[in-house]
Amino acid sequence: MTSKLINLPSLIFAALDCEASGDGIDECLGKQILPQVEHVKELKIGSLFIKILSSLEEGGVSCPFFNNKCLTLGYVDFDKHHAAVAYALRNSIVLQKLVINMSSICESIYTADVPDMNDFSENYWKSSETFFDCFGSHLKIVKICGLGKEDQKWRLVVNFVEFLLKNARLLEKMVVEISEKRRTEFAFNVSEKLLSFSRCSQHAIVELVCAE
Repeated sequence: MTSKLINLPSLIFAALDCEASGDGIDECLGKQILPQVEHVKELKIGSLFIKILSSLEEGGVSCPFFNNKCLTLGYVDFDKHHAAVAYALRNSIVLQKLVINMSSICESIYTADVPDMNDFSENYWKSSETFFDCFGSHLKIVKICGLGKEDQKWRLVVNFVEFLLKNARLLEKMVVEISEKRRTEFAFNVSEKLLSFSRCSQHAIVELVCAE
């Protein structure tokens, strides 16, 4: 994979998602591949690299800043991968659009060895005083897809949304998509919660939509 990215400074889009196994694979892939996509404008990160970003964040490992304006994170489990989300935001300094696709049980293929953080996860974004560079002058659109009533971790997502609304100064739209196809009591409760949060940006619109 690395050989395909080297010497391609004009590359606009990159998708990092592959299957791998073996000791030390996180460090190996992180060092070899992530620096090669620092110049792309649109970056998509899949299951394995979500795990890699978590390891880098928790290990305090630095990475070149990304110049991507659009970032998609796939198969995110908010109980296990808050560190990966934080790492991606910290290094995407000119990020304008963030899309997060939540994981389901059948999709979480690289998360079994990442422990649940329980109370730490519950309070991670509530207690965070971190201000990412993209919040100040770039981040405008955030979309979170796959929130379901059956997912007992939906409150972690709500905490993350509240964190973004309170800190993203130029945010224009926050979209949360639930997996149900019709309005339910769950959808109403989530909507009421989201609309109660204060917003740093006076122009921020919050939308809750049902999956088609």
